[in-house]
Amino acid sequence: MNDILKQEWGFTGFITSDFHAVHSSAQTALAGVDLEMPTGDYFSNRLKKDIESDKVPMAVIDDKLVRRFRAMMEIGVWDHLPMPHPLPEKENGAIARQLAEEGMVLLKNNGLLPLKAEELKLVALIGPYAQRASTGAAAARTCNRCTRSIRWMGSGTSCARRRRWLFSTAPTLLPRQQRRKWTTSPLS
Repeated sequence: MNDILKQEWGFTGFITSDFHAVHSSAQTALAGVDLEMPTGDYFSNRLKKDIESDKVPMAVIDDKLVRRFRAMMEIGVWDHLPMPHPLPEKENGAIARQLAEEGMVLLKNNGLLPLKAEELKLVALIGPYAQRASTGAAAARTCNRCTRSIRWMGSGTSCARRRRWLFSTAPTLLPRQQRRKWTTSPLS
């Protein structure tokens, strides 16, 4: 992050960690992460001890603060606090769906796809997220409408009501005592 992103490419912003991805203070600070998310477990007292024991030079901390404060000044945080505003879900959702559809890759199609909805009698969803949405961490899970969108497969349509839906958390991959029974469920 320091060599390529910050020096070679001249990136002047600040780098945040993925949530709970930091597992050391000095090593992470020296690698170029500027802000630990979401808690600061390592970038607080632990980092302070590393600074005091000369494991992390004060110049590294100065650079992190300059990067963060510069970004805050650029968006005017001290002049006026940013206020939350509703996201344009319909427009953004349509774009997100289009990108997902265009980004999918089919390695081989022997005439199976596209599926003909009127010919489907049973649809099987297999895997650890077959019955529950995995929409990411923290903020992504607070969006009820986003979570409900996981049921995109024609739910509520007459075609969907005529199908049986089979859900499994991949039972053949689990030890026998942990296998769940295959269940069928109407998609509501």
